[in-house]
Amino acid sequence: MEPIVFNRLENAQNVSKIARIFSGGKPNYVMKPNPLMVILVGSPGVGKTTKAKEFLKQILQVDYDNFYNISLDSIVERVKPYRVATKALHNTIKARKGNSPLTNENFAVLSEAYLPTIMAKNSNFKLAQTQNRITRKIQGEAAAPPARGPAGALKSLNDMRKEGLIYGVANGLNILYDTTLTRSKDKVKMDIMPILETNREVKYKVVVILVKAEEAVVKNRLAKRHAAMLEEEDPYIRAVSPRLVRGFIEDNKIGFDKAREYFESAAYERNTAGSFYTKNDFTFVEINNPPRGLNNNNGSRNFRYF
Repeated sequence: MEPIVFNRLENAQNVSKIARIFSGGKPNYVMKPNPLMVILVGSPGVGKTTKAKEFLKQILQVDYDNFYNISLDSIVERVKPYRVATKALHNTIKARKGNSPLTNENFAVLSEAYLPTIMAKNSNFKLAQTQNRITRKIQGEAAAPPARGPAGALKSLNDMRKEGLIYGVANGLNILYDTTLTRSKDKVKMDIMPILETNREVKYKVVVILVKAEEAVVKNRLAKRHAAMLEEEDPYIRAVSPRLVRGFIEDNKIGFDKAREYFESAAYERNTAGSFYTKNDFTFVEINNPPRGLNNNNGSRNFRYF
């Protein structure tokens, strides 16, 4: 089966391609044993995938590989112009710095290519303009005026992730939804639950998992991840600004606590009369992910339930 690559946004306007990415090419029947909706949250670089695999195997007795795995990053990494632009921007910075390591500010600049990629509704993801703007910033030049083109009518990659979730729910698949939470919006309440409610033939057990680690640990993991990306056969860098890590950690914790308090409260059932779900359908779990060798809470003792 040919790998999925998006050279233009039109290529991504196909929910079957998005579903194939999220399923890893597995047939639907492989992903339908329970059903489970696992919402995996935490800062980029915190180690969500590693801890999810452990939790699913040890506690829920299910295989991570048998999930329909929804991740925005899994779409973005298939956008060829994004890979090309981020590698070129990285090389521009390295050429100016010589042998000096990249700083937090350098990674912050590189990370600016991500949002235009996932939110663009234009054929070329606006990456030519984005790369030009970031290059000027790297070189200390004034930003060029934004290029104006026709308004895009295409769905963004962020929109297509939602289409992929709708597909998974409609087909009753076991779903692992990898995301970050914020303090300003309850994504579980506003983005995920309305879609789960659309399929009245399948009722999910909803498990929300927050993976946590200390700020310095997350920064170290991000540095290793950045380096590993540049060592790939087709190198690129999906940069995350280290200076944003503390905010990611705090926002995910606040967002997790808000969701837990809401869905486990009597107010939830009062406010959602007629809902397919009750507060007994939700489980909230916190998982610590310290550096290797420092974890004294092995197995299920490392999982904190609410």
